[in-house]
Amino acid sequence: MTTKIIQVGILVKDVEESAKKLEKVMEIGPFETFEPEYRDLTLHGMPAKFRMKIGLARAGPVQIELMQPLEGDTIYDDALREKGYGLHHLGIRTDNMDESIKEMGARGFKVIQSGNRPGVKWAYLDTEQQTGVIFELIEKKEP
Repeated sequence: MTTKIIQVGILVKDVEESAKKLEKVMEIGPFETFEPEYRDLTLHGMPAKFRMKIGLARAGPVQIELMQPLEGDTIYDDALREKGYGLHHLGIRTDNMDESIKEMGARGFKVIQSGNRPGVKWAYLDTEQQTGVIFELIEKKEP
C-alpha cells in the first residue's frame, strides 16, 4: 500500500461557521457542506447508526474535511472527550479497501469505524497510540 495523504480531517463544533472562517481567513474553499447518507456503518466492529454534517474543500492537492457529529455514538465523541475540537485524522487513498484493511491489520491496526456512501468507502484505523494521529483509508470510485 502506498501512503499518499489526500485528506486532513478536522473535528468542529459547527461546519458552516468553521467553513466561513477558513474561507475568509485562510482562503480555503469554497466548502461543500452536507449530511452524507452513510451505509454499512460500524463502530469498533459492531453495526452503528449515526449522523453527521461534513464540509469538503480543496487546499492544493489535499482535501480538507470538516466534521460535526449530530447524533449517535462515534469515534468523534471519543476524540471530543479526550482532546476537544481540532485535528482528527489524516486520510490515505487506497484503490482496494479490503486489501488495505488486511495489510494494516497485519501491521497491528484494526478498523475502529467505517462506512460508505455512493462512490466512497472509508475506514478509520486505531493508529493514534502508535503514530499520534488516526489514519483513515479512503477508496473513491469517482475522480
